[in-house]
Amino acid sequence: MLELKNITKEYKESNNISSLILDSLSYTFNEKGLYFITDPSGSGKTTIINLISGFLKPTSGEIIYNDIRIDKLDNHSLSEYWANEISFVFQEYNLIESLTVYENISMPLALERKPVIADEIDSIMDMLEIKKLKNRRINELSGGERQRVAVGRALARKSSILICDEPTGALDEENSNRLLRYLKRISTEKLVIVVSHNMKLARSYADYILNIEGKKLVEECNQPLYIEKSEIKDDNYFIKAKHKHNPSLKMSFHYLFKKKLRLIASLLFIITAMVIFSIVSSFYTYSKNDAIINEMSKANEKYISVSEKIDSISKRDFEYSKLINMSEVTANSLASALDLPLLKSYSYFLENMPATNSMLQISGFTEIDEEQLELYGFSLDGRLPNSYNEAVVTKLFYEAYKSNGFNDEYIEKPDDLIGRSIALKPIKDMEEEIEFKITGIIDTGFNYKAYSRLNDDTISEDEYNILIDELKAGLEAALHNTIFLKHGYYDNIIKPIRDNNIFNENRIIISSDKAFVKDDEPFAGIMNRLSANTPASEITYINDFSNGVIVPLNLFYTDISSLMRMYAEEYAISVYPLIEDEFKKDYPHSKGYSDYLKYLWKNDYFDLKYQPISKQEYKDYVVKKHVAKIFKDDYNVGLEYKIDQESSVELNIPIKGIYYSEHENYNSDIAYCDQSLIAEIRNKLSYLENDISFVALPFSNNKSVNTGYLDKLNRITPNEYINNPYGEEITGICYDIRNEYSYSYDMIYSDIEGVSSILIICGSISLLLFIVFLIMYINGVIQDRAREVGILKSLGINNKSIYKIFISIVLMFSAIAIIIGLILSPALVEVLNKIMCSDYLAIFSRFIRLGAYEYIFIIFAPLVTSLAIMVLPLRAWLRKPVLDVLKNK
Repeated sequence: MLELKNITKEYKESNNISSLILDSLSYTFNEKGLYFITDPSGSGKTTIINLISGFLKPTSGEIIYNDIRIDKLDNHSLSEYWANEISFVFQEYNLIESLTVYENISMPLALERKPVIADEIDSIMDMLEIKKLKNRRINELSGGERQRVAVGRALARKSSILICDEPTGALDEENSNRLLRYLKRISTEKLVIVVSHNMKLARSYADYILNIEGKKLVEECNQPLYIEKSEIKDDNYFIKAKHKHNPSLKMSFHYLFKKKLRLIASLLFIITAMVIFSIVSSFYTYSKNDAIINEMSKANEKYISVSEKIDSISKRDFEYSKLINMSEVTANSLASALDLPLLKSYSYFLENMPATNSMLQISGFTEIDEEQLELYGFSLDGRLPNSYNEAVVTKLFYEAYKSNGFNDEYIEKPDDLIGRSIALKPIKDMEEEIEFKITGIIDTGFNYKAYSRLNDDTISEDEYNILIDELKAGLEAALHNTIFLKHGYYDNIIKPIRDNNIFNENRIIISSDKAFVKDDEPFAGIMNRLSANTPASEITYINDFSNGVIVPLNLFYTDISSLMRMYAEEYAISVYPLIEDEFKKDYPHSKGYSDYLKYLWKNDYFDLKYQPISKQEYKDYVVKKHVAKIFKDDYNVGLEYKIDQESSVELNIPIKGIYYSEHENYNSDIAYCDQSLIAEIRNKLSYLENDISFVALPFSNNKSVNTGYLDKLNRITPNEYINNPYGEEITGICYDIRNEYSYSYDMIYSDIEGVSSILIICGSISLLLFIVFLIMYINGVIQDRAREVGILKSLGINNKSIYKIFISIVLMFSAIAIIIGLILSPALVEVLNKIMCSDYLAIFSRFIRLGAYEYIFIIFAPLVTSLAIMVLPLRAWLRKPVLDVLKNK
């Protein structure tokens, strides 16, 4: 039962003045029957049916249906009410134009997953004489035909209440009567309320005619002229055949392609922005190690060369990176951390191998055993060395000897080289060479194919230079350029030589000056710490070198003559009273000690007539004064170890004494210490003796193994840099791949770095445009379809089903963008790779690669972003009153 109790409805006008439409209106409808509400326009007829339907809320009063307050229902409960209890035929039809006649009629049932019985739908269309229009779209129908489709949709829902707003307004008399006869028939089973101006139809069919008088509802009983005849077969006549179709998918498809130009333009901008962002992202997310490993895999490389790298900021605030050698301590710790028997390439044997070209020079030696030979997959002709005077050369040297000969002798096969000897100097400036007998030839996997173009006469100069540069970079950090020796050669042969020549390579410096340790250097003596009152005649000398070093005076002042002048005024003031009378006899115009001082300067303290002490005594005096001042000021200096031309580390070895000498080598800055201190210094410097130019890791066919090694390396802190001997300017220390592939990568990347800021801007703008164009497109679709959202809501379609329609739009739109993006992005990446690597094609063929992050972005960004963008505007429309949505307010 439907009951209206004391219903009042006011509308607010634009000038904030209220307009009363209904005033304390009450009425109770029967459960069945055909009711006509007739009155002139503006009297409140439409307001009444909108209140009954729940489209409007009364200003006051109650609307009760089966003991439920309709005016108090929330949005979800209203949807249930519209879906199950009430059907509404709008005067404006409110049909979905993208669907056919049949689909419009059955659509509410299909969206709410209710049974769609095809024969029932056909019967309704047959009764309304629109069955022949079954497969036509709404935009192909006349107004009358549309009205009948709207009625058919309401009838198909089988609700308890049917409300029709001017259902015959667009029908002729015959069709109007036919429709009313049908409404009369179903009013025997449910409540039917019709709003109409047509009193003739009301008198002919209505059970009750309701008029609005004084803003209240007045009932007029009516005796229908037409007696209902059974023109519609009983429900049992219908065959319960369910017809399955999904109107939401078709509606979504229509919404998507309704405005093709907008769709194409939006896709064009969105895909372009998406592809640009993906490519820019790949520049910064694609790992250098991954890029190099991919290239190395193509070339079937056997090992990865790894060196230490420091990132620094120079004194000019210029950021740079450089590869440096590592120490034995570091190499051993890496081998332990990776649990691998690493091959270490020591940077010795600086002399050229005999009879090779200038490119092929010994870069050092590598110690190897049978286990490492097998682990690295190297093939060997002959055998490994059994003693320290035996060596194995690489296949690269063997090929050079085949081309150029070995000491003017012809080499055709490996046996022609095995057994011969080569003479090398393990340490630079050694007087004698050491002979090594060749016991084998090892194939280290040199990539001959990559450099075959070097022998081609048609090669361009630019390509030749690029290949040569890549080859040099590769050979500097490759085992191809080393010789292989027996394990223990470094510890047993090289280290003892270094221990005895710790300062022979100018690595120990005092302040900014170089110093050496030599036991037989003649000097005048070593002064101990002098007190300020020690007379010059009592300067003492010490010969105890233990626990410290003796440094030259010129560490603090390099020119003794200048030093003597510095103390000359003090000397002149103290001496002048003693020689004043005699000095004035020869220099009557003398005005005091200042003239005597000029005399001293002029004669440089040689053959001075007016000087109580000798020049040597004066020198001793000056030295004594200066040294006393140094120690009085507690001035002290430590020794530093020179790592390279730019870096050194403080050793903090105490200075025990200061000496000066008349010896001609005095200015060579010699420091003196005993052998025990040398051993102590040696121990402190052991972790800084960077003799290993690189270590080689075995290259696996399993990419994840290689990546795992390198990832683990990057988590290891180089031991010797814990105290940062390179100074505060260091910003980072790590391990880095060092070969021709890394060289090519760095060359290309250096060009990219020049425009990195532009790339970042492009990436940011493309991401912003991607979001903006998606917002514009999704909002445009929802705005265009807002009225249809209202139609669906009025039919009782729940929000979940409406969301599904727009989710389908997003899915289809995203699918198109994703498919095109997945095709276009890799294609553009390949084009960019060809452009960027055109100068480095011999070695590096792919600089950028779309990684997992980029593919995830291409696949999920359009989808996730579109869904997120869709929710807010659609939610806003769904929260609005149905009538506002229908009017697209």
